[in-house]
Amino acid sequence: MKQYDKAMDYYRQAEFHGSYSDAFYEYRTAFLRKHFAAMWLVILVIILLPFVIPPLKRRYGKKKAVQHVYEISKNQYPFYLMVHPFKGWEEFKFDNRGSVAYANSIVVLSFLLSIFEYQYTGFVFNGNRLDQMNIFVLLGSTAGVFVLWCIANWAMSTLMDGKGTFREVWIYTAYSRMTAVVWTIPIIILSNVLTRDEGFFLNLAVYAVQGITYLNLLLAVKAVHQYTMKKTVVSILLTVVGIVLIVIIGLLFVSLFTQMWSFITTVVREILMRM
Repeated sequence: MKQYDKAMDYYRQAEFHGSYSDAFYEYRTAFLRKHFAAMWLVILVIILLPFVIPPLKRRYGKKKAVQHVYEISKNQYPFYLMVHPFKGWEEFKFDNRGSVAYANSIVVLSFLLSIFEYQYTGFVFNGNRLDQMNIFVLLGSTAGVFVLWCIANWAMSTLMDGKGTFREVWIYTAYSRMTAVVWTIPIIILSNVLTRDEGFFLNLAVYAVQGITYLNLLLAVKAVHQYTMKKTVVSILLTVVGIVLIVIIGLLFVSLFTQMWSFITTVVREILMRM
């Protein structure tokens, strides 16, 4: 195993992803052979736990005289939406289940996980250079896109008779990303145990998470704004167009401000030189 470990280090330093994958495959095979019995024991325990724990709870657990109706709290609701998206988003609209604080936490966590993903995705599948990581690019691709979507979608909903408020748009946009947030760490772990030839399974997991995230976003727009499915799709397309327009206008303002600032500094410099 040591020779494969050294080879992996050399290939990592040389940025040879393909050769690294081959060395990692041999390293993983040797590791599995060495710890085969222990790994099967762990797997067996994990499989048996669901069958062992419930009977023990029924036998030794405290019995409650009164059964209380289980209610989903606001902190649990994003996880509830992951399991019951169709029913959950309708309840979100009419039962006021959202929390701005929780939504903000999801956005912050999404940003932090993007940094973690940039750094710790498996070398075989990671084309990023750690010395070139730009924190502002990651911030813009997570929190920046989030804010742009909220502004554009709320603006478009006012033109299309949407029923959602800006608060609801803010919350549902964050909640719809919960699936991606929850599955980021498992996908990163998966990327560190697969070889290049097994990349199909990693891509499948990534596409599945993205598909569920987009489905949640679609259902959220439909439920919050009380649209038909056709109007929902149109609203999403117009929101994307709105984001593009906001970015273009923002870039124009930045360019104009930069030129104006350059002109002012040049004039001031000329005045000071002539005094």
